[in-house]
Amino acid sequence: MKKIGTPHTKFIATASAFAWTIAMANSANAAQLEEARVTQVVNDVKLLLEQAAPRPAAVSDLVRRGTAVRAGTQSRSELTFADLTITPLGANTIFSCKWRRKYRGECY
Repeated sequence: MKKIGTPHTKFIATASAFAWTIAMANSANAAQLEEARVTQVVNDVKLLLEQAAPRPAAVSDLVRRGTAVRAGTQSRSELTFADLTITPLGANTIFSCKWRRKYRGECY
């Protein structure tokens, strides 16, 4: 039986397949962080929409690009992302994400 390829060629093929797998996994993770769901609301929690007046947040509300969440005095909330990452928000907190494909998003 004749061997196909050199060890160097096999290494490059394996490394390329591994890099492709990592790239696809990162792409899937970025897609999972495109939105979050409000999973807890205690006291005064509001959704701050870009083009609308603030409104009270409710459990199961979606937080997407352009939406911020504000927890007032003696209030708290919790956001859950698609990958099951939980983000608790304490009193006097504003949470906002700017999603960008290249960097997965910046939250502050």
